[in-house]
Amino acid sequence: MNYIFADLESTSTYIEQFAQAHVDAPYFVFGTEEDVMQASATEGFHYPCLWLDLPHIVTEDNEMANLMEKYRFSITCMYSGELDNKVTRIQAYQKAVRLLQNLQNKLKQDNRKGILVCELSGMQKMPLNPLLFNSSHYGYILNFEASFHANDIL
Repeated sequence: MNYIFADLESTSTYIEQFAQAHVDAPYFVFGTEEDVMQASATEGFHYPCLWLDLPHIVTEDNEMANLMEKYRFSITCMYSGELDNKVTRIQAYQKAVRLLQNLQNKLKQDNRKGILVCELSGMQKMPLNPLLFNSSHYGYILNFEASFHANDIL
């Protein structure tokens, strides 16, 4: 069975397709901070930027022949600029929250439809450190786990 969130290529494609279809059409980056910095130097890069960081993966064994894989994902929605105006800064944070809420809704709906074969849990949005990449970046990070039975792959 193909598990979207157990395969990094499928996961990246899923999130990128969400970005392309979203009304704000955020620029999508998959990988590390270095990948984001390299992407920001390319032509066509724009904000908002939706960044899927490499997941942390935890394998759990309940000692009863049931193996679970837990992928811990972080997806950042960020805006950049010299946002000296408090109202403008608040609007950037709010736009990031709304975009991530739209992603959460898609994840929930696709999970109910059986497109995602996993349990989604721990969805938490945390503010982005504005000093990231030594410049003014504003936004939120969506952290969540995608867990699935892994007996057929481990």
